[in-house]
Amino acid sequence: MALLRRLSLLRLSGLAQQQGELTQRLAFSATAQADPSSSPFYAVPEGHQNSDLSSEACHIGLSRRKDLTLREDVRLMCNGEMQTLAQLLKGQKAVVFGVPDCGKVCSEQHVPGFLQRCDDLRNAGVSRVLCVAVSDAAAADAWAEKLSLGDGSKIQVVTDPNAAFTRFLGMELAPPGAPGPRSQRYAAVVDDGVLLKVCVDKSPGEAKASSADSIMQVLAAMH
Repeated sequence: MALLRRLSLLRLSGLAQQQGELTQRLAFSATAQADPSSSPFYAVPEGHQNSDLSSEACHIGLSRRKDLTLREDVRLMCNGEMQTLAQLLKGQKAVVFGVPDCGKVCSEQHVPGFLQRCDDLRNAGVSRVLCVAVSDAAAADAWAEKLSLGDGSKIQVVTDPNAAFTRFLGMELAPPGAPGPRSQRYAAVVDDGVLLKVCVDKSPGEAKASSADSIMQVLAAMH
């Protein structure tokens, strides 16, 4: 009888523990679905394992920091060759911003804003600034040349010809070659290949949340 009583107590203890874990998971789920700013992990300092990466347009469920370089199949065209994310981002503190269509807002606001703040970004520890365009290399190179983003520029234009990187981030709006915006307008902070923060504009026609000024504020909050 004593053995049966002990087994019964152990079973009840196990059920109580499972109930407690379920209650914790439900509470965390409710927090995650609420306003991101109410989360205890929102805008936490750099290096925190639970850094919040929520945004209204990034829909790949990035609730924690993610090492982008683990996706060896995702590549970007840079300097005439397809390069892995590890080649582009490992060992760097990078700002990666995406342009929807190389249009007027991209050419007159988004890119110039980053050009103006390049020195400030360097002083904040950023070693590389990449501009991602869902485009073929020839068209992107011509656009970059027009904006004086050729060899030696502080901003490097890379192309995402099959939109693999853009889809990976959850930023795709239309297939490559389609008219109009093909990507959300966004900017991300990536440290040694690990995605720390993504800022996405409400509309591809504006450059506010993803602007250089916005990214400078993000970087300042991380220190």
